[in-house]
Amino acid sequence: RRLPQGYDTVIAEDGGSLLEQAGETLTTSHPNILSTCIPLTKNDTRTGSTLILRDKSETMREAEQLNGTRHIISALRANSHEFMNKLHVISGLLQMNKAEEALSYIGDVSALQSQTIDPILQRIHNPNVAALLLGKVNNAREMDIQLTLLNNSYLPQHSRFLSTADLITVVGNLLENAMEAINVQHHGSLRSVVLQITEDEGCLVLMVTDTGSGITPQVMAHMYETGFSTKSSDGRGGGMSLIQDIVTRCDASIEVDSEPGSGTTFTLIFSTPREDRRK
Repeated sequence: RRLPQGYDTVIAEDGGSLLEQAGETLTTSHPNILSTCIPLTKNDTRTGSTLILRDKSETMREAEQLNGTRHIISALRANSHEFMNKLHVISGLLQMNKAEEALSYIGDVSALQSQTIDPILQRIHNPNVAALLLGKVNNAREMDIQLTLLNNSYLPQHSRFLSTADLITVVGNLLENAMEAINVQHHGSLRSVVLQITEDEGCLVLMVTDTGSGITPQVMAHMYETGFSTKSSDGRGGGMSLIQDIVTRCDASIEVDSEPGSGTTFTLIFSTPREDRRK
């Protein structure tokens, strides 16, 4: 495939030849192009090379899909864990011949269903996003965090503005970051995350508010950079970069209101309809 105008000459970022970096994925002299060189050999003698140039935006889209899959798997795991815990409690009570206590516990579980789970299913009609939120509710409960979906939330089965993969990437990362921010906040009794997902004909609004540690100006200046993280460096730090890439690609807006030590609110507004509403 022919490179776009202005990309006719591509060299390694350090000025060397791309053909000298065998088997590695490297940034190049053009920030949007990644390079991989595969040597060709015959009888232990190098006879040539295959040079692969990839558009970085394509790689980012693939990363979004993988990231969304990770969030869904995490949600399903949380749902399974929560369900098994409830079964173990009921089984234990029955083995102890405490039938009345078992019935009372089942009633409590049913009440919890109507208070937390049913509103999600009633307001979020996209099944994958609903599954993600159910899993995050269970995750939050295990961390002693109250995760609340605002009453004015509504999401159709097929969003007019974001694909399901993008929705899962954005919502999953924002909720995960919010809960992690609360967990590093050692003082105060309020452990709360509030989520709003509201879509109408004009726009899609995503808002996440937490009572966590907040974001310092120093972190705010770098949090959208690929690989940047205030946590450990074991593959972390891509979440906010992915969100920023989606916001940019969809011509959307993102606002951050944060006070260190008190909490953070992210507000994203998508008002440009996408072409394919079937995904």
